[in-house]
Amino acid sequence: MTFTNQTNRTSVVGDGTTQAIPFLFPASDTSEIVVRSRVIATGVQATLTENSDYTVVLTGDTGGTVTMITTFASTSQIHVIRNTPNTQQLDLENGDDFNAENLEDAFDKNAKLTVENKDTLARTLVFPVTDPSSSFGVMPNSIDRAGKTLTFDDNGVATASTITTGLVTHGAFGTTLAESATAASARTSLSLGVVDVRAFATFELAIDDIGATDTTLLIPTSIPLASSKTVPENVTLKFTRSGLITIATGQTLTVNGPIEAGEHAIFAYTTTGTAAFGVVPSVAVRASWFATFETDIGESITDAIGVLDTDVGGKILLPAGSYNATTVINCAYIDSEPNLRKYITFQGVGRSNIDEGSRINIKHTGIGFDCVGSKYITFKDFTISGDSTTSPTIGILLARPGTASSIGAVSVGQTSFFNMNMWGTYTVSDIYNYASELDFYFGCRISNAGSGSAVYLTGDNTLGINSALSDVVIDTDVNRSNSMPILAYGCTFQSGGSSNSIRIRQASEMAFEGCFFVAGAATKANSNFFVDTSDAVIGGFEGLSINNCRFETGQLCDYIIQISGGGGTVASNLNFTNNSCDCDVNIISTTDTLMSGGTIKNNKDVASRGYVFFQLSFVDFNVLVSSLTISDFVQRSVLQGLQSTSGRWSITGRNTTIINDTRTGVVDSSLDHFVFVDNEIVSSNNNLVTVRDLAL
Repeated sequence: MTFTNQTNRTSVVGDGTTQAIPFLFPASDTSEIVVRSRVIATGVQATLTENSDYTVVLTGDTGGTVTMITTFASTSQIHVIRNTPNTQQLDLENGDDFNAENLEDAFDKNAKLTVENKDTLARTLVFPVTDPSSSFGVMPNSIDRAGKTLTFDDNGVATASTITTGLVTHGAFGTTLAESATAASARTSLSLGVVDVRAFATFELAIDDIGATDTTLLIPTSIPLASSKTVPENVTLKFTRSGLITIATGQTLTVNGPIEAGEHAIFAYTTTGTAAFGVVPSVAVRASWFATFETDIGESITDAIGVLDTDVGGKILLPAGSYNATTVINCAYIDSEPNLRKYITFQGVGRSNIDEGSRINIKHTGIGFDCVGSKYITFKDFTISGDSTTSPTIGILLARPGTASSIGAVSVGQTSFFNMNMWGTYTVSDIYNYASELDFYFGCRISNAGSGSAVYLTGDNTLGINSALSDVVIDTDVNRSNSMPILAYGCTFQSGGSSNSIRIRQASEMAFEGCFFVAGAATKANSNFFVDTSDAVIGGFEGLSINNCRFETGQLCDYIIQISGGGGTVASNLNFTNNSCDCDVNIISTTDTLMSGGTIKNNKDVASRGYVFFQLSFVDFNVLVSSLTISDFVQRSVLQGLQSTSGRWSITGRNTTIINDTRTGVVDSSLDHFVFVDNEIVSSNNNLVTVRDLAL
């Protein structure tokens, strides 16, 4: 045969099976094939036995296949090598028949031996061909070179030399290093300060090895936590992109030291495994540090809340981009007053509707953020969107737990919203606030395209809203005095569905300054502010101040403020001043409500209609405590069933027409203690109006 193959070996990595290993070099007999195993990590090798560890099948002049009987794992290599015997078995005699095939086999064998010798020489110490022959020299004999070391003299000539041995002297530092009992103490002596977790089988073994030394633990790969462990303050956990701690079932990782990690998962829980921060973290906690954030950021945020200490809280950073929450985000109280969720800030990177901002899509039918019984919670710079395909009930639930709970009527709330975008489709409201105290809204946009309100402020739980957690019940006691100061600055409120922008029921001390109100409701029987006074016991509100705001309702909303319900309920201290009204609809309407004081003045008619208020309606409106002052231009308004047993009404303004009882045709009105300045009083049906103590 012709011979062109220039190799005599091949190798593979074991795979734990009786694998077949093809080879492409020729062999004359299976005995010429030698198979060796080699442990990759240690280099330990062994020669295997044919028919015990492997079998060989030759395929003519092209090679063959070695099939393993003994299996080897991926920690070992299998080497197949041809070893041709150095023999010459061709005997040529004079006058005998000449067999060309026998002669070619002998030539082939010499070619194979040449290839094998070349392979052996490639593994030896070789001098460059350009070295002078005088640099090679002659090595000493075996007697003279015994116990000596191969060295090279000044001319590069190899020789055998005796190496002088002795003691190495060192100072105090060397003594300390040499006497180090552990690797951790040696690293401290060398000021290395970095440990690679890959040197350990489990995470807790790495922490035990570090001890009390100030160390950075590098985590570039996944490492299991098999048993609960506390990371001390002297250890900094530094994660690369693939770094991950997998916490076993029922085990807890408590981190007391700093964490250095980017926007990627660093904790993975096996069922009931958990992580916790024993002290305030040196950096904010990222929701993306928890392995579920790409599939359910709701669970990731809940996990992030869970690692924070309940007394000191912390900041939770939300990733840029749009993420779905398929489960409730649990920020509710745990079990008692000391375990209220407190001082937590949810921080995004902006409320943009595109990927550059942070956006959470509520993709289930329940509550987005359950903050029942929480205190000092801040939402900042991100978007919460109610998905139209699932129509969640509430975006953020702020409420006081029930009296049956262990915290009872403890003060909760004081929630702040900065630069938030609350929108989407909610059946109840974007924000439901039941008896949560002293909440602040700054520069937010809050709208609802569903059947609910944008914001629902209530002092009772008439709707029967409850926490998403089975063991957290919201109080339904409707006979309590609740203080609910609400302050909103520079916000936009919009109802795009079939309800109201802001719904108020038994609330107090509410102030809206410099806000923008847009009523985009599908039907006209809605309001920017709807005050529910249907229950006389509950009451309407005590203190509603609306200043320097702009209202644009077009024809899509019947009222800017609607106080409705009946039952003789008190709605007191309404102040509506310095606002811009671009509306051609009813401004304020009230039915069967006890009014206690207030001021309506200095509001602007930005549409230049010649009046500010159109159909200012007070029906069965009882002024019993103090005075109401109206000093803006009013047209076609209704005063029906008015009574004033104490205090005075003052209505001041030019070209104001006060029409009594135009809609019912029934005249039964008494104007007691009223002051009308520069007004025209008209009764459209010419019925008698009884006026006592009336100043015109």
